[in-house]
Amino acid sequence: MDSALIADSARVPVVPLPVQDSTPRDTLKAPFAISERPRSPEPRGRQYVWGRAQMLRGGALTLAELVTEAPGVSLVRSGYLMAPTSVSWYGEPGRVRVFQDGIELDAIDPRSGGNLDLATIPLWSLEEVALERAPGELRVHLRTWRVERTTPQTRTDVLTGAENLNLYRGFYGKRFDSGFGLQLAAQQYSTTNRLTGGDGDALAGFLRVGWARGALSVDAVARPEARTRAPTRRYVRGVAPEEGAIGQFEGGERLGYLRVGFRSPEAEGWWGQATAASYAYVERDSAALDSLAPDADSVVHQSQWIAAVGLTRGPLRLSATGRMRAQGGVARVSPLLRAAWVTERLELAASAEQGGADSTSRLDVAARVQPVPWLFAGGGVSRHTPDNGVVQGPERLTSRAEAGLQWRGRWVSAGVVQRSESQVLGFPVFDATYGPETIGTSSGQFLGIGGPIWGPFSLDWRIHDWGDEVMYRPKVESRAELRVETSLRRVLKRETFHLQASAIHDYRSDLRAPDGLGGVELAKGASAFSLLVDIRIGTAHVFFHNRNFTGMPYETVPGYLMPRLVQQYGIRWEFWN
Repeated sequence: MDSALIADSARVPVVPLPVQDSTPRDTLKAPFAISERPRSPEPRGRQYVWGRAQMLRGGALTLAELVTEAPGVSLVRSGYLMAPTSVSWYGEPGRVRVFQDGIELDAIDPRSGGNLDLATIPLWSLEEVALERAPGELRVHLRTWRVERTTPQTRTDVLTGAENLNLYRGFYGKRFDSGFGLQLAAQQYSTTNRLTGGDGDALAGFLRVGWARGALSVDAVARPEARTRAPTRRYVRGVAPEEGAIGQFEGGERLGYLRVGFRSPEAEGWWGQATAASYAYVERDSAALDSLAPDADSVVHQSQWIAAVGLTRGPLRLSATGRMRAQGGVARVSPLLRAAWVTERLELAASAEQGGADSTSRLDVAARVQPVPWLFAGGGVSRHTPDNGVVQGPERLTSRAEAGLQWRGRWVSAGVVQRSESQVLGFPVFDATYGPETIGTSSGQFLGIGGPIWGPFSLDWRIHDWGDEVMYRPKVESRAELRVETSLRRVLKRETFHLQASAIHDYRSDLRAPDGLGGVELAKGASAFSLLVDIRIGTAHVFFHNRNFTGMPYETVPGYLMPRLVQQYGIRWEFWN
């Protein structure tokens, strides 16, 4: 090449051409509305609120499995993922209520006997689960998944394992410059169990379309689910297996609602929301085992209209909610008032509700005081007054008191729960003879220890002892979890790695249920050991769950065998692109 040309070109200034950036800027838009998360005075350091990532890392596949990680909650079920479940609060079935984006999900399934099956409520479509642990009942508040960025968000979950489980999920969400937003998600899974039956498949979806700008938000949500379940076989001790103890099921639920929100309940100042919702339970192929019996296909529909307004001013939180239900040609209104005072050392909360889903009036008062950082005490009282005492039992009074010590993140606490005579709903979904029972005055004691041990290792252990055995309530329940959690920050500065692993031991003593002849059936007490591992590399999570890895045969309801050696493994991968 001519050296003169090289010299001339070196003297000519080079002006770079403008480069067109093909990657859109990640612009945050005003968020869609969120429902109120009521304050529940609790000792600090406890896990009663789960974010989107936390709820999946713990190994829970259903909402029922997630809430049992909290003290006072216990779960019984007739099998694996498709099986009907029942969640008890302080040993009482039917004392759990669930609210999704402020809409109460009533137990409108005729099979349930008023006991809501939390396993049918999609966990994967949520961004937050929060527990309000009133002494008289557990209230579970759910906030559904939202996106705020104009950059599209996608995620894929794939899971497989024991019981021939195959599960797939897909997510897509995007906000636009105008404030409009679109979110789509779906889940499909199937299981097979030739020993006990109760297997099947399910397909569910989630759709949100909406618009938000400044303090105003309007969004519409649809959440349909369809599932089929084969008849469940029951192994009654000393008797031949009972075929179809729980009949086949084909149907599902449909939930849809339109919401208008002004400002956020988490922000300082006034906020308000109005929601119109439609909730339906559909059962299509429910013919009884007896071929002479008529088919029981049914659709149960409920409408709800909710209006809520609130004020947050410093430590003060006030709100008022009016809820009208319409079902079966009957409409009723349930007003609710809440007040809370929240500071570092003192927390107070009170609520009053007139005529809830079961026409019961409720009054709750709770407090937590922490005069010094290492000492706390708290408690609460709940009074439930049924509208019809003859059918629903007498007025219920439940109280809880707790005290504990904290040191460098470690804590030890102890307390007592006392309950007056009450009527519990039982487990009719498992057996028609497991109906309502009147339980006398009782009290139980609980103890808990938790916190870091050394480095990334921590321990959480709790035990609850009721002192006596009554229907539907085990005398003793305990849960211990040894956990290691680290991001290896000394080695990996960019935080592209995170490890969480747990070894869990669950124990429950005998559960008693009526046999219909004046006697008692038992689900014998048992222990179960589990191992959970979740590894994040970048935005991908690889996980492995091994439940009951000792292969111990056990049951939580008399005659229904729980699966052994339940292994689950898969990947969750999220993208912003």
